[in-house]
Amino acid sequence: MASVELEDRPQGLELRRAVTPWLPAGLMLCLAAAFYLPFPLNHDAAWIVIGAERLLDGGAFGREVIDVNPPLAWWLSVPGVVLARLGGIAPGAAFQLYVLAIGLGSLVLCAHLLRPAGGQTPAMPVAAIAAVFWLLPAYDFGQREHLMAMLACPYVLVCARRGSGQPVGPAMAVVCGGLGGLAFCLKPYFLVIPIGLTLYTVLRTRRLGCLVATENMVIALVGAAYFAAILRFAPDYVSVVVPEAMIAYGAYANALLPVARSYLVLLAPAVVAVILLSRRFSGEPLPVAGGYMLFAGLLAAIAAVIQQKGWSYHIMPAIGFVVIATATGLAGLVSRRGWRLNPAAGVACVLVLLALVRPVQAHLRDLASEQGNQAVTAELIARLNEAGPKASVHAFITSPRNVHPAVLASGARWVDVACCAYLLPAHILDGDVSSHLARRAAAMRQMQGIIERLSSAPPDIILIDDRPRKLGFGGISFNYLAWLDGKPGFAELWSKYREEERAGHFRVFARKPTLGSER
Repeated sequence: MASVELEDRPQGLELRRAVTPWLPAGLMLCLAAAFYLPFPLNHDAAWIVIGAERLLDGGAFGREVIDVNPPLAWWLSVPGVVLARLGGIAPGAAFQLYVLAIGLGSLVLCAHLLRPAGGQTPAMPVAAIAAVFWLLPAYDFGQREHLMAMLACPYVLVCARRGSGQPVGPAMAVVCGGLGGLAFCLKPYFLVIPIGLTLYTVLRTRRLGCLVATENMVIALVGAAYFAAILRFAPDYVSVVVPEAMIAYGAYANALLPVARSYLVLLAPAVVAVILLSRRFSGEPLPVAGGYMLFAGLLAAIAAVIQQKGWSYHIMPAIGFVVIATATGLAGLVSRRGWRLNPAAGVACVLVLLALVRPVQAHLRDLASEQGNQAVTAELIARLNEAGPKASVHAFITSPRNVHPAVLASGARWVDVACCAYLLPAHILDGDVSSHLARRAAAMRQMQGIIERLSSAPPDIILIDDRPRKLGFGGISFNYLAWLDGKPGFAELWSKYREEERAGHFRVFARKPTLGSER
């Protein structure tokens, strides 16, 4: 009886109202931990963590770690490596916990920015943001697009406050601007988002002062500091890696129209959902925060298209922002009309669930498949564990998929400076076209460097991607061993290896034991 009386008191009601919006978010955080922690990292995230370990050990980006992407993702991942070493946690799991914590911090900021003056935290948008942060990424958990969406979300809501004339405290503007600066510097394409949102705010408020709002000045400072850090700590990235990438990395690009079409299919459910909540169908205007999230989603879609890769995770932030826009629209509709929703709102709810569930379902299906991506990674992990503790590994691949998650999960040691032979496809596709001599030269320098490094310190295991269709080769059949045959130094290197049982679509070669040594 006493407990019932306590619940009916103002303090009890206030506590329940404060806690209720966080129950779905807490549930999703627990689901995310169970969903991600038992499994290896996404392939790109695994390579970034491997590189972050090298940087923490004194390596330099552009020398000991080489990648066509700028170094911020590696630098941001160093705290995850520190957590692993201090806590005695596996590096992959530590990175996953680190990313979950980033999402939680961003969610708290977003909830504060969504809370009306003197009102309660809106449960529906908070739950949608939690789902976007922790469930929508699925296999792509920890990708740069995932990090960008989490870090940028508070900035989008600060812009919405500016656009609606609500006050933004200087501390909040600095924090959200700093997170936004990190988000948009992860890839240069992402700068489309703050530029577009700022211009939208100027047009909406008719105030040029929005151009120099605190959060935008902080983003500019973060960008300037980042550029200075690259020049100071990663000069080889600017002078060597970028020029060669500009020459040859284009082999991974696709035509704009097919890329845009494929992304439109993935984005369509969320876009239709938010359209159904517009004034025309629901009778109520979309809240300002929802409008800004929708516009941020469209800008993120532009950033995805101009990358010209067609990879599904590039469109993930756009889907996430539009889902959040839909949730704010639903919350506004409920606050005005109660739970008597019209048919359009009901269809919008179904479409939002479809947008969120599709990648989760695909990842679960892959986890359950005996021939899926995770099954191949598990085979590689087992083979690397058989090779002994901290076995040294190299692979002839054009994508980190499977190999780098296996290297990280097994505790093996990746021996090369780059994740893969990312310049080779352009050379193969160009053939003997004389106008592409620079591409062929860049690819040959990379491949000759790999052979020289492997020859000077032969790794325990060499893996070769043996799929008929390999990433970057435009569908043509390509055989690494046939192509490498006759290259300077390769025959001597290869005489030290013997082939063992395959692991998935990878051929496995182990170093032959030398006299008096054991493997």
